[in-house]
Amino acid sequence: MEEKYKNKWQTRLNKRTIKFKERKMTKKLIFLVSTVILAGMLLTACAPAATAAPAPVAKETPTIESKLPTEIVFGATLPLTGQGAPYGELFKNGLTLGIDRINNGGGINGIKVKLIITDSRAEAEESVTQFQKLVQVDKAVWVSTAFSAPPLAQAPIADQTKTVLTNGGGFAPELRGAGKYLFNDVPLSTDEGKVVLTYAYKDLGLKKLGLIIASSYSKATYEFMETFWKNLGGQVVIEVRHDSGASDLRSQLELLKGANPDAVLLLNDGDDTVLTLTQAEQVGFKPQWLGFAGHMIDQILSLPGAQGMIADSVVYEPDADFVTAYKKAYGSDPNFYIANYYDQTIMFEQAVKYVLEHNQEINGENLQSALYAIRTFKGVNGTFTFLDDGTITRDMLVVKVVDGKQTTLKKIISGS
Repeated sequence: MEEKYKNKWQTRLNKRTIKFKERKMTKKLIFLVSTVILAGMLLTACAPAATAAPAPVAKETPTIESKLPTEIVFGATLPLTGQGAPYGELFKNGLTLGIDRINNGGGINGIKVKLIITDSRAEAEESVTQFQKLVQVDKAVWVSTAFSAPPLAQAPIADQTKTVLTNGGGFAPELRGAGKYLFNDVPLSTDEGKVVLTYAYKDLGLKKLGLIIASSYSKATYEFMETFWKNLGGQVVIEVRHDSGASDLRSQLELLKGANPDAVLLLNDGDDTVLTLTQAEQVGFKPQWLGFAGHMIDQILSLPGAQGMIADSVVYEPDADFVTAYKKAYGSDPNFYIANYYDQTIMFEQAVKYVLEHNQEINGENLQSALYAIRTFKGVNGTFTFLDDGTITRDMLVVKVVDGKQTTLKKIISGS
């Protein structure tokens, strides 16, 4: 009994000891946890108050309207002096009248256009210098040019700088596809030559052809004329050459006269053509002269020696409002070339509007894309369409000079 009682007491003692130890450990654990919590609270109380991060503010994406310029620069390198001056003034008048129309109407979507015209003298080197100034200094996104040498020299730079380049007064065949940013809104010599030479051979029955060629004319131009005439069945009996800006062509004209051609094709222009026709009268040489649209200007049409000349021309049926506006501004009737350069301002205006409608920045790259997207334009002198090589298709005429005016002999529909 005693042993049994002793064991029972020992069991109770062990249980109490275990409970005591558990209570002691629990107190220690509670103390430790409390200490940690208290320390955290003290650290938090002593630390500087944290500043709440501001809620992110949505940034307003700038629209193209917020980046619109107040002014766009339209540049031009035109022959205002030298052999091409008679044409340069006409080109200048057409551009000026067109840009004035835009600005007087409030601009393009409120944006004014600044026209800057420089003198290229129809020379390649000078035209490049002027082009670079217009683009780099004046920030022109569009440049109008003229004659053949300038756009041929400018086209590679226009591609590099992504500047639209429009030619309305040069027609060398090398201009076809000369640059991605070059747009020729005038028929090239290959297109013109086909019209006038085909008429001379098939309609007039002429067989023997002479050529008078200025040094400014491209080799590709006169080689095409010779080849095309021979392919028709004709014969080139003589070709004579002269320096551009020559003061005396009597010796060349005597050579032509001695070859007795049925017709002579004028591969010169401006003052050179004036001198040719004037001195031909003086030496008594009166062949059937053949010319191009570039010869249909007042300085040439008014010459006695131009009487009876046959040439090609684009269809010239100008808008009445354009004719009235030009006569009011300059006191004379406009011709095809004036209308042609005026039409460049219509192309420009429509291209800028297209860019704005598509929420794009106004730059040369977007304007070039816009021109090809629009492709067909209604100008003051009819409709014309650009091809992928930067040339146009449009209806043509065969004309004859009668009493200082051009009269229509035949109409050639584009594509026929």
